[in-house]
Amino acid sequence: MAKKVPKIVREIKKFVPHEINYAFDRQLSFSQIQVYNNCPYRWKLQYVDKKKLFRSNIYTVFGSAMHDAIQNYLQVLYDTSKTKANEIDLEEYFEDRLREHFQKAYKENGDQHFTDASQMNEFYNDGVEILRYFKKKHLFSKRKTHLVGIELPLIQKTIPGSNNIFYKGYLDLVLYNENSGTFDIIDIKTSTRGWTKSMQTNEKKFQLLLYKKYFSQQFGVPLKDINITFYIVKRKIPDEDKCDFATMRRRIQEYTPVAADKGKNLMAAAQRFVQDFVNEVYTPSGKLKERNYICKCGACEVLAS
Repeated sequence: MAKKVPKIVREIKKFVPHEINYAFDRQLSFSQIQVYNNCPYRWKLQYVDKKKLFRSNIYTVFGSAMHDAIQNYLQVLYDTSKTKANEIDLEEYFEDRLREHFQKAYKENGDQHFTDASQMNEFYNDGVEILRYFKKKHLFSKRKTHLVGIELPLIQKTIPGSNNIFYKGYLDLVLYNENSGTFDIIDIKTSTRGWTKSMQTNEKKFQLLLYKKYFSQQFGVPLKDINITFYIVKRKIPDEDKCDFATMRRRIQEYTPVAADKGKNLMAAAQRFVQDFVNEVYTPSGKLKERNYICKCGACEVLAS
């Protein structure tokens, strides 16, 4: 017997977000603002001059295939049953998606190779180890929990008074818990060896904090009822004699970006992260400002050629 889906989940699933009008609207993303902060001139080349600067690589191909495999398992888990989810040959599914994403990236890169058979095999074997661990240890429960969406779109105005500047993002996984009345926004990250403390920067935290803010804004859910988590899957783990902590030997690392007492300050900083970019680049009507874009990376001359 199928469990009854709560009204709030049904409403979110039916929600149709704003449709971007590319002739009039400006669309922002977290990665776009990151590019700007690292090098304003590179941002201009990529987003204003429309030069193709990013080239896919084995890491992006692996990450896309791993997302597909984990999301497929969870879709079946919540929409059907754990039994059916466990019947999926995840290793075969992952291999198929790895090949598909490689072929797509190869064509996008102008039919230029960016890896070889040995490296592809290494990354495939790493993926198999992750997925075997995931099926045993993933800790996702169906009890009073509903799948709200996979790759759920968020499209929201960035700052008050701006009618045509929108932040757009896709949420890897959103769950709703009936008992607590709370939502869980989970962002899946692939990593070579996980995130050390020094890698857990504020800028990384901003991505999920902004998802939390815009999810609240789009669906009218109080911020206090939204939890955010990075779900980090690791390709490599240290040899046992090099592991000081059991957590280092796990293939999956969960990281919640913010403690309750620091939440307000970090949320405000995340909002400034967007607002500073908008104020520097656009007029209130959404037109590009006339300005010089400075190269910070030292590589833009090569990129521009």
